[in-house]
Amino acid sequence: MTTTLVEKKLTNLSEITAKLFATLDEGEFFGELAKFIGKSIGCDKHSVYVLGENSDIRQVILDNKNNPKVIDLNKSSAHLQHVVKTKRPYFSNNISRDPLFHGLNLSQESLFILPIIFDGVIISIMTFSGNKQDFSVNDMTLVLDILLKLQRPISNMKMYITAQNLNVALLRRIEEAEEALAKKDNNSELSNNFILQKENFIYKSSKMKEIVDYCEKISSSDVSIHLNGASGTGKESLAKKIHLEASKSKGPFITFDCADIGIQQLDEEIFGKASSIQGEPEKMGLLELADKGTLLLKNVDSIKFPIQTKLAEFIKNKRGMRSNAHTTFKSDVRIISTSKIDLEKMVLEGTYREDLYYLFSTVSIRVPGLKERHEDIEALANYFLNKDKPVEKQKSLSPCLIRALKEYSWEGNIRELKSVIEKAYYKSSSSVVDKEQLPLSVTVQPEVEVKEEKNLLSAYSGMTLGDLERVYICNTLGQLEGNKTKTAKVLGITVKTLYNKLHSYGMIAPKQE
Repeated sequence: MTTTLVEKKLTNLSEITAKLFATLDEGEFFGELAKFIGKSIGCDKHSVYVLGENSDIRQVILDNKNNPKVIDLNKSSAHLQHVVKTKRPYFSNNISRDPLFHGLNLSQESLFILPIIFDGVIISIMTFSGNKQDFSVNDMTLVLDILLKLQRPISNMKMYITAQNLNVALLRRIEEAEEALAKKDNNSELSNNFILQKENFIYKSSKMKEIVDYCEKISSSDVSIHLNGASGTGKESLAKKIHLEASKSKGPFITFDCADIGIQQLDEEIFGKASSIQGEPEKMGLLELADKGTLLLKNVDSIKFPIQTKLAEFIKNKRGMRSNAHTTFKSDVRIISTSKIDLEKMVLEGTYREDLYYLFSTVSIRVPGLKERHEDIEALANYFLNKDKPVEKQKSLSPCLIRALKEYSWEGNIRELKSVIEKAYYKSSSSVVDKEQLPLSVTVQPEVEVKEEKNLLSAYSGMTLGDLERVYICNTLGQLEGNKTKTAKVLGITVKTLYNKLHSYGMIAPKQE
C-alpha cells in the first residue's frame, strides 16, 4: 500500500498526542499544537489566541512567545473576526492587497489563519507565517487532517476550558448574589430604621394651620426647605409631615444634627468616606443613604465653610464626593434644613455662604414658639398625657392645670411641655392630673399674678361651701364645653351625681333612670 503525503507528515502524531494529554495549561497545550502544525506546513512563526466565555479573545502566544493579553473581539482585526464568523481556515499570499488585512502593519506577505473547533465551538485561533511564502489548499487539507486525528486531546482541553469558564461564571454569580443580598439587607435596614410611619401632628392655632396648609402645598415639589425657630418648637415634626406628604414618602427619612461636630467628621457623616487601606470597606454618607428620600439637617448654622462649599455644590448638581475620594456619587435626595439662628443675619455678618443660604431656603418657614400659639397648649398637653397608653390607663387634665399651662411662658416650647406632662402623669395617683403634679417652675407665678389670685380668693371669702362647690362644678363644665361625662371624670364623681347636682342648681331636668 502506497504511503500518502498525509501519512508521511504524521509520523510524530503519537508523540504530540502524548504531549497534549500531559498538560491542561492552555499556553503550553496550544503552544505545542501550534509548533507541530507549523512544522508540518513549513512555518516557523505562530501566534495563538484563546476564546473566552463571552467570545473575548485572549492572546497567549505572539510570535512564539508567551504574551497574555485580552482583546475585545468586536475591536479585533478583521481577519480574526472573519474566521470566528465563518468557522473556516483562511490563508492569503498577498496581505498588502487583501482587503481583509486592510490597515494592518504586518511584515509578512503570507498568513494562514486556523480555527481550532470542537463540537462546533471555536476554542482557539492560530496564525502561521514564516519562510514559506505561498500557502495552498493542500496545506489546508493537511492541517484539517491533523486536527481530525487530534480530536481526543482537543476534546479534553475543550472540557477543561468549559469547566474553567463555568467555575468563573459560578463564582461571579455567587459574588453578584452576595452583593444583591447585602444590598437587600441594607435596603431592609434602611426600611426598618429610616422609613417613617404616619404620626399625629397636633395643632389648633390659626398660625400653625396657615403653616401646615402651606407645607402641604409645597410638599409635592422637590424644593429645599429651611425651617427656622427656637429650640423645641416642632421643626423636626413639621419636616416629617412634609416628607410624608411628598412623592418621596416611601423613601428614607434621615435626621442628622450638625451641631458641635468637627469638619472632618461632618464631611464623613454627610458625604461618606472612601477606603484608604486595601480591604477597608467604604462608608456611605447620609446623602447616599437618603437617596430617593429626605435628609433633615438640623442646626445647619453650625456647619463650617469647607462643608458649606461641598453642600452648595451637591445641591446645585445632585453630585457629591466622599472624603478621600476622587470620583463623585449621585443622589436624588431632598434636603430640609433647620436652625435656631437667623442664617440671613449670618450671611450679612460674613459667617455663612450666601449661595448655600439661598439653596437651603428656596422655601423658608419660621416656626413660632408656644407663647405665640396658646391655643395649641391644651391640645398638645392632652395628646402627650395619653400618648401610647391603653384606654383603661388614660387620664384627664384638671381645669386648674390647664390654666397654669396657658399662663406659663414655655421657653422650652413643645419639648418642655411634653416633659412636664409626662412627669405629671406618673405623679398623679388618680385618673385626674391636677396642678399639684406640675413642677414649681410652671406653677409659681410672677408677683402681679399672685396678687390677682389673692383678689380672686377674697371674692370667694363670703361664700358657703355649697356655693363654692356650685361655682367650681359650673366652671369645670364650662371649661369642658358642656361635656358632662368628662366633667364628672375630672371632678371625681359619677355622671348620675353630676346630673343630680345640676338639677339641684336648676340647670337641667333630673337624670332619668
